Amino acid sequence: MYDAPQTPLALEPAPGARGAKLCGIWGIIASFTCVGLPIGLVLAIIALVKQAKANRFAQAEPGLYEKPAATGLVLGILGLAMPIVMVPFIGIVSAIAIPALLAQRARARDKASIENMVGRTGDLVGQYDKQSELGTPKDQIPVALESYLKSSGVNDKNPWNPARPAYRYQIEVVTGLDRDAMEQEARAQATELGQPVWVIELPATDKYSPGLTNPGFLAGAVQVQNEIRGEHTVAKVVDLE
Repeated sequence: MYDAPQTPLALEPAPGARGAKLCGIWGIIASFTCVGLPIGLVLAIIALVKQAKANRFAQAEPGLYEKPAATGLVLGILGLAMPIVMVPFIGIVSAIAIPALLAQRARARDKASIENMVGRTGDLVGQYDKQSELGTPKDQIPVALESYLKSSGVNDKNPWNPARPAYRYQIEVVTGLDRDAMEQEARAQATELGQPVWVIELPATDKYSPGLTNPGFLAGAVQVQNEIRGEHTVAKVVDLE
């Protein structure tokens, strides 16, 4: 009788072959991001080390371990080559993305600065009307408005420099200016980026017509970084009666 042919034993994968493949794959994936680029380099090196280890085992025990495929070697080499490909690409993306991000942040800070100025201008006009209804002498109203601004804005921040006061708390009192001149005066005094300032002209009796009272004005302004309608300041003027 003939002996039945024996089925050859299946060889085991050499230790490290599977790890080399996985490290190579994850190394390439990680290299596609700026943060993961260093990790990708490390994984690529590990893949090459594991591939070399698997080859040694296969050569030392050819009857026990199968010869590993070159997948881990190829992926490891690709992982090492990725930085050469990705660094210029990352530089191009950064050159486009970083200025865009900074510009967006600057616009957001400018918007917050304008909102602070416009919102507080409305609040100060409301306080002026309140003081007038209470019968506060006109010449004492600016001090009352300054006091209100300090107490109500204590937690507000300058969007461009949080270490600086959110507002200039001293309200400049002027006389003899019309609306346009009030706006220009407020713009001229807005010298700190993101910090609103105010100028007030109290209503006064018309010296040419004693029976008439000329309206006053409250003008607010704030300096911004980005040019708006040809100016680096934004102003708002409100009539006072």
